[in-house]
Parts: sequence; structure tokens; C-alpha cells
Amino acid sequence: MGDVRLEKWADLLVNYSIAAKPGERVLLRGDMLAEPLIKAVYAKILEAGAFPFIYIDIPGTREIFYKLANDSQLAYVPEPLKLAYSTFECMVRIIADENTRALNHVDPSKVKKNTQALRTLQEIYMNRAACGELRWTLTAYPTQAYAQDADMSLEEYSQFVFGAVMPDANDPVGYWRRISARQERIVNWLKGKRNVHLVGKAPICISASKEENSSIAIARRTSRMVKSLPGRSRTASRVMSLFRTRQSIKVGK
Repeated sequence: MGDVRLEKWADLLVNYSIAAKPGERVLLRGDMLAEPLIKAVYAKILEAGAFPFIYIDIPGTREIFYKLANDSQLAYVPEPLKLAYSTFECMVRIIADENTRALNHVDPSKVKKNTQALRTLQEIYMNRAACGELRWTLTAYPTQAYAQDADMSLEEYSQFVFGAVMPDANDPVGYWRRISARQERIVNWLKGKRNVHLVGKAPICISASKEENSSIAIARRTSRMVKSLPGRSRTASRVMSLFRTRQSIKVGK
């Protein structure tokens, strides 16, 4: 995957998704299989004048952890990671699983205990993102595991991901800025509305209660409605995956 698309992808993540600025601290957390993209993102962070801090997850270490960790180790939250989540201005997360089923036979009680401990980090970054203190984004680097789960070759899956992330390969940042502006107009149009009528072969009405944020509730119910359509084909599933991928382009801004 060593091609110019990686540089453009990195540019999209750094200069659009998190919009890193000079002097800001950026946590760059990724799985080792995503090394080519991690390096490209690292370079873009430096070019932006920001300060990158790399945190790498090595394949196989999670299985070792859940096999050997005692209760106190399962409940431990690494201080450097907590500090980064609590104080850094930006975070880029790149997932790249080698095996999506690696933890299938791990003791679920251990996973639960560790998940509860790490929930502290999740609460920190969600609260900071909500009040504008943290800008973050997440993306998935193509791996054999993801390709197999999608019943595709690695090349096919890579092309799919690049097409989802950068529909306009010549100007991906400009493309998503235009999409963002269009979405903002739709969000503004939805404000104050409680019902949306979708016209098609089978018209559908989606409503939000008085207690809900109307635009968010309507968007969520539309997504659930599409997911629950009968007879969804593999193509439909990939369309939903594409939708989720595009949603993750700019998170927390």
C-alpha cells in the first residue's frame, strides 16, 4: 500500500479531521499493521507544527494480557495514556486488526473488568470532545482480517476503503469540506422539526419526541430503518459500511 494515496489519507486526517495547529499535542495511537499510514500521519503532524506522541499496539499482546493479567493489572489504566487523553488537544486512532476473532476464547470476566477500567478514558475523551477541548478521529487501515470478514481480497478491500475515505482522490480535503457544508445546511434545516416524510415506493414518516434533539434523533432512526430493511444484500451491507466509514472521517468537531 506504499502509494501517494496514503499521503493524501494522512493529509485528510491531520489537516481536516483534527485540523492540527502549531503547538498542539497529538496522540497518534495505532496498530502495528497500520505502520505505513501511521508514518504518513506522523509526518503530516510534524509539518503542521504540532507535537506527535505515538502509542503503538502490537498484534498478540492483548491475548497475552488477558491470559496472564491479575485483577489489579486488569483494573490498571496506564498513566501516560490517561495524561494524553486528559490534556492533549488532538487524537488520531488507526485500527488495523490482524485477527478480528483473536479474543473469542478469552475469559469474558477479564475482558469486562478491563473494559470497565478503561471506561475512564472513554469518558474523558467524550466529555472533552463534547465541550470542544479535544478533536479526534478514527479510521481503519485495510488488513487481511478485515478483507476476509468482508469476503473480499485485500486488494478489493483496500480499493473499497480508499474509495470510501477519498471519493475525490484529487482533492479529498476539498471534497469533505463541501460535504460538511452540505450536511450543515441539512442539520440547520432539521432544527425544530419533529417529523420528516421520506417519499419513495413506500413513503415513511420518521418522528422525534419533544424530549429529543430532533435532527440527531431523526438521523439515527433513518440509519436504523435502513439497517432493518428485509433482504439486505452484501452490497447493501457494504453501503452501510461505507456510510459508517464516511461518518468517521470527521468526528468530534
